[in-house]
Amino acid sequence: MPAGFGRKAFSDSILSTSIAGETIPLFENLQVPFIAAHKSFASLFNANATITVLAQKDYAFAHEAGVYSLRTNEVWFTSNILDRAEGPTVEISRVSLASGAVATIQAEGISLGNGGCSYNDGILFCDQGSSHAPSQLVHCDLENPGSTQPILNNFNGRAFNSLNDVIVLKHESGDLIFFTDPPYGYEQGFRPACQLPPAVYAFDPVHGHVRMIADGFSHPNGIAFSPDGLVCYITDTSHIQGNGKLDPGQPSTM
Repeated sequence: MPAGFGRKAFSDSILSTSIAGETIPLFENLQVPFIAAHKSFASLFNANATITVLAQKDYAFAHEAGVYSLRTNEVWFTSNILDRAEGPTVEISRVSLASGAVATIQAEGISLGNGGCSYNDGILFCDQGSSHAPSQLVHCDLENPGSTQPILNNFNGRAFNSLNDVIVLKHESGDLIFFTDPPYGYEQGFRPACQLPPAVYAFDPVHGHVRMIADGFSHPNGIAFSPDGLVCYITDTSHIQGNGKLDPGQPSTM
């Protein structure tokens, strides 16, 4: 941890850092612009590295996913949960890296989108579900974004809690889809009581097999693989409760 970095778990934003008692926004702090767990992180940047704002709005429209499509040169993302007259909703948007234009997608069949990844020439989203719709993995077509296809919506007949993030592991015998399922939906009041413990799953779409591969988490959230595919990284974000309160006694781990 860099010298001078500190944060109060109950009050400070994760985007601030303290140097000599002065709190400075993290991205304006040139001495400690990033917090890295390994020195190899520095090899990703050169001395001229910059941060560019691609798009902005006056609400949390870019919250999750952040999936780049090489085919269309766009980044797709989902908003935070928005309180609208018709109830809680999530926007799915895409920003063109060529023009900077932002378009909101009307993706039928996705209730509350969250994490996502590239899959089969499209985007695979975690749909958190709602009080009347199941939480599920949904494939969204790049050419016809309103066209979606449910991939998986249950584990041996039990409804998922509120799927959060997903990644595809490429394998010579066929792709495997790994995803996380925390209880945030129930805690935030848009999903029924949980039928399953918080867990991480692997789905084999070729043979239709789905397995719970890891439990013992409180709120499994982000998921990613090392470049060689041998290590799976999963975050547990129970530190941030579904009601928005912070509890430093709970896991905040990778």
